[in-house]
Amino acid sequence: LERHRDTVLRSVNVLPLTSPLNTHPGVLMKPFPHLGIWWLLICLPLAHGQVLLNEVVSQNGPGGHLTADGLAFDWIELHNSGNEAIDLRGHYLTDEENTLNKWEFQHSFVIPAGEFAIVFASDLNDLIEGQEHTNFKLDSGDGEYLALIDPDGATVLSEFTPGFPPLSLHRSFGRASPDGTLVALLEATPNAPNSGAAPLPLIHSFTASAIVIEAG
Repeated sequence: LERHRDTVLRSVNVLPLTSPLNTHPGVLMKPFPHLGIWWLLICLPLAHGQVLLNEVVSQNGPGGHLTADGLAFDWIELHNSGNEAIDLRGHYLTDEENTLNKWEFQHSFVIPAGEFAIVFASDLNDLIEGQEHTNFKLDSGDGEYLALIDPDGATVLSEFTPGFPPLSLHRSFGRASPDGTLVALLEATPNAPNSGAAPLPLIHSFTASAIVIEAG
């Protein structure tokens, strides 16, 4: 087995792996120059229904979850519910049902098994201090549709539909732990399991949902 391994390594002109993979959730991975992209593709499977939209804050501010440079943008949390690390490069996030390929993960975005990662909905459309920023902002006043889309640009992997409701400052909406029911959350929990849930009634009125959230 070791002989075959060495043969494979020589055939692609790379050296054996000597450094651990950087799998810090939601941070741009730094590939090993001597390994080549083939190694990354083998070791990091694409998402296939295991990454979920987990929580959203559409009205962030001072005292909330901040960017690396201290700015308070709205944010979207993703959760890898599977048992393998997943790279979202090539996937999409959107806040429009009619434009599913609105914003693409253009860089490697690795979420380890069971972990969480944040994307900032800042409208900056850039990678800043290792953190991804979408090309859209979230509508805190009316609430809106939100989805994670497959690299084919058409398959919905996870969505908040008809949408997340209006949210006041620092309030969040997401999946209750551990059953995954969509609820208004009394406390935002970025990069951690959701808790402190206040279940919403099964309604499609964003206005009525806003009243429930304000009432706690």
